Amino acid sequence: MFSFYFLCLLFVQITLGIELEEKIHKDERFKRAILNKDLLPFDSHISYYIAYKKHSQKVISALNDLSNQTCFDFVKLKNEFKHKGMIFKTSDCNLIASANGTDAPTVIYLETTCSSKIGCIKHHIGLALGLIPHQNRWDRNSYVNILYDNIEKANVNEYKKVKGYSVKILNTPFDFGSIMNFERTYFSANGKPTYSSKLNPVYDKMLGQRNDFSFNDIKLLNDMYCGKRCPKKIKGCINGGYPDPKNCDSCKCPPGYRTKLCGIPEDSTGECGAKKLTAKKEYQTLYIKTDKICNHLIVSKPGRKVEVVVVKANILKRKICSHGKGLEIKHRHNKGAVGLSFCGSYKNVSVEPISSQVLVRYYGTDDSNHFAEIKYREV
Repeated sequence: MFSFYFLCLLFVQITLGIELEEKIHKDERFKRAILNKDLLPFDSHISYYIAYKKHSQKVISALNDLSNQTCFDFVKLKNEFKHKGMIFKTSDCNLIASANGTDAPTVIYLETTCSSKIGCIKHHIGLALGLIPHQNRWDRNSYVNILYDNIEKANVNEYKKVKGYSVKILNTPFDFGSIMNFERTYFSANGKPTYSSKLNPVYDKMLGQRNDFSFNDIKLLNDMYCGKRCPKKIKGCINGGYPDPKNCDSCKCPPGYRTKLCGIPEDSTGECGAKKLTAKKEYQTLYIKTDKICNHLIVSKPGRKVEVVVVKANILKRKICSHGKGLEIKHRHNKGAVGLSFCGSYKNVSVEPISSQVLVRYYGTDDSNHFAEIKYREV
């Protein structure tokens, strides 16, 4: 039985001809673009053409969203072209026919369902630009277990690590909330998960979100494509922030932080209590029930860590928990990565103490049954 990959390969061979098929066999991971300055397929000025009408506005919206957060200048052309750029087409499968190393266009094939969903389109634009799924990172073994017994044998290479010299991660940690990550059952042979988190099982439910690029997804693109936009870069960005290519005098801050250097937590949008909480040896309780956004920074003494336990929470349930919704706990050192995200009902979930600062963000709803009860202490 043909795997999905080989069916797509057959489609590309028929559509684009034998020459590209030979290129694919030489580089079987052609649709897994590599984030490396020496291999970038574009500059910041990118022409594009959409070869279909239905849902074409979704592509335009996806590119506009990306342009608003980066230095990319996407220019829509009326006719198909043969020079460097992006061409969007529909097909029976999702596929990136990359023209790395040449001046030919990169063709982004989207099946019907994907072409109607802006998040799926953004995922494939990310691949075309050079982002990789995080489970392909060379350092992924510190963050996830690859469950090879559950992966289709014909598609094991989809979970192959990219060699360190081929990919630049630019001081960004493994991000469980990245739009680039595979769904948990991607190429599963038995319907069971193909990979899982080593840090906390709650991270598992975050894998495969298709809502939007994460903060660090955008950071990678800005670092790779927009690094020379500012003649003089601001120095001293903290909490995962970085020089903003659209405002050279300020840092671009991750959700939950603000000011020029990202050193101060954002204000809550309602009455949420103290913004800064000091952890002590004894547990203290933080109870949140509101329809607003609450932002709390919990800090310990230098050299100590903050331990957090989600005692009980009832939050809007979703198939995949993503940033900007529900309860998010940023407990890792780099606050640019999406924090541990909760959606649904939970009891007594321990969050590993890693850092001396933990940011708790709660996105409230108008449902009176939604709340979160958290206890925290210094260890």
